[in-house]
Amino acid sequence: MKTDIYFLTAAYYWRGHFHLMHLQLKPGQKGWDWAQLVTPDFVAFEHTGVAIPGGGTDDARDRDIFTGSVFEKEGRLFAFYCGHNDLFAKQQKPDQIMLLATSSDGITWTKDKDFVLTPEGDTRYRWPGAFRDGFVFWNPERKEYGMLVTATPFNAPMGGLAYARSADLKHWKMGEPFPASGRFAGYECPDIFQWGNRWYLIFSTYWRNPGWTTRYMIAPSLQGPWTSPADDFFDGGTLYAAKSVSDGKRRYLCGTLPRRDPNEKGISTDESANGWSGRLLFHELQQRADGTLGVRIPPQVEDSFGKATAVRLPDHPWWSKTADDGVRAAQGPIAFQLGTLPSRCLLRAELTLPPTGRAGFWFGGNKDGKEGFRLFVDVGARLLAWDRHERPLGSNPEKERNYRPLAITPGDRLKLKVILDGYAAVACVNDDVCLSTRMYDRRENTFGIWSDTVGSEFSKVMLQGIDAAR
Repeated sequence: MKTDIYFLTAAYYWRGHFHLMHLQLKPGQKGWDWAQLVTPDFVAFEHTGVAIPGGGTDDARDRDIFTGSVFEKEGRLFAFYCGHNDLFAKQQKPDQIMLLATSSDGITWTKDKDFVLTPEGDTRYRWPGAFRDGFVFWNPERKEYGMLVTATPFNAPMGGLAYARSADLKHWKMGEPFPASGRFAGYECPDIFQWGNRWYLIFSTYWRNPGWTTRYMIAPSLQGPWTSPADDFFDGGTLYAAKSVSDGKRRYLCGTLPRRDPNEKGISTDESANGWSGRLLFHELQQRADGTLGVRIPPQVEDSFGKATAVRLPDHPWWSKTADDGVRAAQGPIAFQLGTLPSRCLLRAELTLPPTGRAGFWFGGNKDGKEGFRLFVDVGARLLAWDRHERPLGSNPEKERNYRPLAITPGDRLKLKVILDGYAAVACVNDDVCLSTRMYDRRENTFGIWSDTVGSEFSKVMLQGIDAAR
């Protein structure tokens, strides 16, 4: 999450490096370009500049350039991207079409001026309208290349995915709507992959859906049945347009942590709604025994914060000592300041849950933890959540959903990790559930522990960062 981007458009692995394409606004012009970040490990990044420029002019079929995917075949890269021009819709022509650019090195790309994939004339799909975000993959069941495209099938009026097929990546035929269509209002930025004997469909939802976020479905085959797990999120409402990428050993989920919309003075605040642009946010995907997916902070990212230093815990009558050199809340509610934090750091702790109530960390408040940001586990509600001392973060809590469900019981011992990086924050529980947010007013960067009930235990509180906690 170290780099500012607008929207991730494609992710692929190529010659030992992960390549992350993203939208970049043309300086002083209309339209968007695809720019590229390259990293070997999600720790060090290089920005290689504009990869595929948008057309920019009012008569260009790719005046705006939207999301797509990159596929490698026989040492050549094929980038399928959406060309958008809303002026075409007024002429009853498709305003979103899939286009193609190719490359032999991942840096220099050449547009194929003869290539176009459009729903025009196909009675199975509405047009003008949604036809974007094409994701190309090999379909082993049909022995063909498949492309999933965000579209509006007539038999799925809420929204869905078009399916197109090809034998050579250059000539495509439209097919029937993909079987997972029709459940959500929009299937933006799809991504599909096989892991073991299961297929996973990743996509983002917005507008009339419960939660603006990246979510997923599971199926035993591409033809389905496609089902949503009870918890089908990867993060809160702060992770959007995420795509997965794998080096053949590990799979990462990369998307956007949005900034909050600036006020009339151009300043983002904690009271504002989430916008579209933001910072790169990534997790490592993990497959659980039941086939559902969890996420964690990549270990190499944790290691990049350096040596861990123990944080001194309170020596106070309201906090009793435990056998493992931790502390236990002897009354509630209670809070204690542990020091101050550098702007970029990794905080770790183990939290033993009380019979009921809430407990966790606070950041940026006064000595009692008031007015600060709180990360906490709610035992009764079985949630991990961020708030700002009883107030929700942002102006649209339902859209942002700063909470995640946890499979917990009283007495469980959880491993908590929190990365703070400027205004960005990522929390993780048991290397399995992550929750990200923005925190702007961190004041003096104070931090501490708190509990609203007796029995919460904190131990092994460690800090990794440029400075030790003061």
